Amino acid sequence: MTFKHNYSFVFFVVFSLLHTICYGQKKNYFNVEVGGAAATSNFIPFWLQSNQHGDFTGGSPAFLSRFTLGKPESNTNNFDWSWKASGIYSNANQNRFRADELFAAVRLDALSFSIGKQREKTFFGGISSTNGNILFSQNARPFPAFKLELNRYVDVPLTKGWLSFKGHWREGILNDSRYVKNTLVHNKFILLKWGKSSIFHLETGLEHFVQWGGDSFSRGALPQGFKDYLRIISGREGKTFETINALGNHIGNYHINAHWKRSGHHLKLFIQHFFEDRSGREWDNWPDGLYGISWDRGKSDGYPCKLIYEFYFSKNQSGPLHNDETGGILSGDDDYFSHGIYRSGWKYFGRTIGSPFFKPYPYKDFETIDTSLRNGDGGIENSRLVAHHVGFSGNWENWSYRSMASWTLNWGRFQDPYSSRKDQFSFLTEMIWESKNGDFEIRTALAIDRGDLYPNSFGGMLKVIRNFNF
Repeated sequence: MTFKHNYSFVFFVVFSLLHTICYGQKKNYFNVEVGGAAATSNFIPFWLQSNQHGDFTGGSPAFLSRFTLGKPESNTNNFDWSWKASGIYSNANQNRFRADELFAAVRLDALSFSIGKQREKTFFGGISSTNGNILFSQNARPFPAFKLELNRYVDVPLTKGWLSFKGHWREGILNDSRYVKNTLVHNKFILLKWGKSSIFHLETGLEHFVQWGGDSFSRGALPQGFKDYLRIISGREGKTFETINALGNHIGNYHINAHWKRSGHHLKLFIQHFFEDRSGREWDNWPDGLYGISWDRGKSDGYPCKLIYEFYFSKNQSGPLHNDETGGILSGDDDYFSHGIYRSGWKYFGRTIGSPFFKPYPYKDFETIDTSLRNGDGGIENSRLVAHHVGFSGNWENWSYRSMASWTLNWGRFQDPYSSRKDQFSFLTEMIWESKNGDFEIRTALAIDRGDLYPNSFGGMLKVIRNFNF
């Protein structure tokens, strides 16, 4: 996206800025960020490029400049609104400028509505491999969407506070270059809280994503009318298209969390069981999922205050492709984050939207698999894996740090397995210094890759950020 094609972007920024100056009561901000990363190979190490919102695409060296303007949300008022506009200029984007975040949001008490491209908030202090969601991490660029959210728990009537809920409803579009152009995305999520004790409570939730509609390279326009929308949100089969399977590419996730809080400490145990179809919904793909534990000491004394361990298992996939118990409908080979119609898979601008451990196909590799897809790109290259991930972070005065290490065992896919198992170790350590008034920030990081999945590489990153409030 070049400047001459960004009139709407510039208009939005100017209008929002003038409106905020005239009517806003909270300070606006303007940030300038300059940074880069380099490595001993032509591949930036895994944790320098993963969960970075698509800032770095893999090639070394990489340089970027980011400019951000916006109005933050207030956490004290019952009614508030916010907006943000940021752009990136980088060599990874063919030395062109592109919009990064561009959104406006309004909040009334616990209910909020946002529209545009917005990055996901960071959880677990940035040390989780998934940012707390195996289906929707910080690995890819934000895509255009609108989102209605109940952002804090609300009691269910007649339960006397023993049961409460929160959640969101999102509609978006994947407008990158892909096999099905302008693929639509539906997403909904509900999380229930059981118990009203301030010390211990349980959470159970269900999240649902659907890729649907769009214009396929081989099939033309796919169903995306209102009746089709009603079918995809309820998981029903199509009327004239995909009459056996559910219409669209469905991905889901069960959430089970246990929280213990006392004396400033917060211990969390969590399970995320993800699925692609009925067999996964009925747990036939067990034990596939994400299992983890996190601990927050609630202190800033220089020692690690946040720690996390995550374990992945995704080898089952309801078994290889087979007939069901009646000898009828085929089942198995859930092939996570890939799909026969939406062949670009669960990714955006070449990066997996979910956990970065699910490695996507490079375009040239997929072309050798199926040359009929010359105008499309591949889905996920590696979906059968076992992974261990640990991380910790801490801070002291105006310094903060985090470190992460991952060990993965990778088998590829049932349909396209690796010739032998590929083992991979990836490590990152980062140090951040921030001035006392918060107007200046320096970030440095070192990372290393050793293994069979990615090139052996040692690399570093440096970012300098200047913040202005007015």
